[in-house]
Amino acid sequence: MKVIAVTTGLFMFQLSAFESVERLPHVVTYTDFLENKVFKREVKLLKSNLPEEATDKEFQEFLKDSPTQELAIESFMSKYPEVEPPKDEVWVNPETVVEPEQEQEQEQEQEKEKEKEPASTSKAKK
Repeated sequence: MKVIAVTTGLFMFQLSAFESVERLPHVVTYTDFLENKVFKREVKLLKSNLPEEATDKEFQEFLKDSPTQELAIESFMSKYPEVEPPKDEVWVNPETVVEPEQEQEQEQEQEKEKEKEPASTSKAKK
């Protein structure tokens, strides 16, 4: 998946020989490294779920021709009408998300495991 991302401070991250994230928005591939930086709030995702054919070079042309970053992003996104906007602004790896039902099931399994453990067999000596 590709995203439009910026750093939250005056620093940059070199993601590969061809991709970097800095204070200006860039189209980059969403990796585990980038996810970690988002979690640490060192990188902010402005848009996500971009198709693989989206390129930073093309996005930079929109950025150069637009008066604001927001307008450049919206203009660029208009090229990809099939992209659904995120439901919230928090980005996590969907594989690590635990749904409430799953959480309840996990708690029930843990309770069953505790019940299966043998009770303490120590008896007080007479």
